[in-house]
Amino acid sequence: MTKTFYYTDSLLIKNSTKQLEIYNQDNKKIGYIQRLFTNKLEYIVDLMFHNWFLHVTTTDVEGNKQTEAKSILLTNRSKWNVSYQTDKGASSLLLKDIAKINLAHDFSFVMDDVTYLIKRNMLNHTTHVLSERKKIAEITFDKLLPPRRHTIELYDESFNIFLLITLYHTFILYK
Repeated sequence: MTKTFYYTDSLLIKNSTKQLEIYNQDNKKIGYIQRLFTNKLEYIVDLMFHNWFLHVTTTDVEGNKQTEAKSILLTNRSKWNVSYQTDKGASSLLLKDIAKINLAHDFSFVMDDVTYLIKRNMLNHTTHVLSERKKIAEITFDKLLPPRRHTIELYDESFNIFLLITLYHTFILYK
């Protein structure tokens, strides 16, 4: 099983809209990830109510939007509509928080009739992206305090890296 490595940094402040760079294993910039607010009112409400509006977008180096996660409001659990680009065109999925307690967040989504989980090991701070059949990716970071560098080990080359980074970024901003 071949592994491909990708790197990105984390935000110092979760409400920041700073654009973060995404690098491949050759240290070549492949794109950007950014948290967005559609207006100032969203930003102010989000400051008061933690992660009420959590929108994340990923672009390639040319600025073409690859993925976008938008919060679904007025739901009993946290959910996001995620749209992404594939070789066949645009597609979408529903990302949701399935954790029973608020200490650890587990996210799930269904893509191509396969259910995926995003889980964090609380002891060693490793995040795993798992399908029903295999491990898709393992994500670690270098230090406990921000800013920290996240290392993404992608085990399945067919999985869209921009989609994976958007899902993971939503996951870490929400927790």
